Amino acid sequence: MEDAGRVAEAMTEYSIAEGLYQGDFLEENLYEDWPSLPREHLRNLYLDIADRLSAHYLQQREYTAAIALCQKILVRDNCQEEAYRQLMQCYLGLGQRHLAIRQYQTCVQALKEELDLPPSEETVALYQRITSGA
Repeated sequence: MEDAGRVAEAMTEYSIAEGLYQGDFLEENLYEDWPSLPREHLRNLYLDIADRLSAHYLQQREYTAAIALCQKILVRDNCQEEAYRQLMQCYLGLGQRHLAIRQYQTCVQALKEELDLPPSEETVALYQRITSGA
């Protein structure tokens, strides 16, 4: 639907799919080998859907909905830089610059602790734009 230009319909379907996701596949069996591939596949599908939906909400200036989804994304994967950037933009859109800055700091810390990496140039540029007041 999204590729066919029926964005509103696609977002409705994404919203339904996101609401159906109740957590990782067989998360009670974390130490079993066989569910690991389907678990990761389903988690990645969820993250992709949630990312597309949150980007749509951000574009529509539905900041509260975008924030809620980005927070769900970060619960599943705290190194998703796109979710941090969307949160920063949402808080900036709501006039809460200090919360946008806090999200950047949280992103930097998560990337350092989990991956021993700095944030991407895109994330740093957004942070610099926020702190410069532009």
